[in-house]
Amino acid sequence: SGRCRHRSASAGTNLTLAAGYLPAGQANQVGGNWWDVFARPDGATGIAVGDVTRHGLAAAAATGQLRSDLRTRACAVGGEDLATVLDQMDSLVQDFDMAQLATCIYARLQPPDGPEDGRRTPRPGWSDAGHLPPVVLAPAGTVRLLTGAIGAPIGVPAIEYRSQQRSPPPVGTTVSPYADGLIETRGGDIDSGVQRLLALVATHRPADGPQALVDRVLSNCAALTDDVALLAAQVLLP
Repeated sequence: SGRCRHRSASAGTNLTLAAGYLPAGQANQVGGNWWDVFARPDGATGIAVGDVTRHGLAAAAATGQLRSDLRTRACAVGGEDLATVLDQMDSLVQDFDMAQLATCIYARLQPPDGPEDGRRTPRPGWSDAGHLPPVVLAPAGTVRLLTGAIGAPIGVPAIEYRSQQRSPPPVGTTVSPYADGLIETRGGDIDSGVQRLLALVATHRPADGPQALVDRVLSNCAALTDDVALLAAQVLLP
């Protein structure tokens, strides 16, 4: 079917994650959507979803370099400096002949039973470089978008540095960043696509876990105009 899904996996003892990817077309039309999950040196989990503009093999090559660069910088930069990681990636994209810009959201998830000393164990948070806000599913089943300041896409010269937000997700919360291919349809608009996604996520029972959510969303994708990337991370009890 061309579908690529990754089964649920625990991250430490307090997170469970699932991810999925759907290609939109043939190899020479592949998009630049991507996702990543990685362990940080401080014991937290980093998650990211991004989208390189353009399509084709050049975009796929740029995607691999961006994903690797973000992971490297995230593990080298201080734990609180989420926005700095994205700011430092600007020069990389600006040097690419293959991609003019990219969007990305990068988040740091920390188990809820960790130390509260921000100097030793940085708090959870996220920074957004021109990317669509993730969907947040509360334990009670309500859904919303993870609101906050959205900075310039990576590769766009900006006067101001990007900002970052800190908001520890309550136990049972599922955070789902995604690439815009998930909500784009031919003849449709992005706002309508986002509302359809929110309504679909609202039909998911949080107790069923993130893999069931990924399966539900990907199984309801319409005719794809771009590759789809979706992550779901749920905070569990300590």
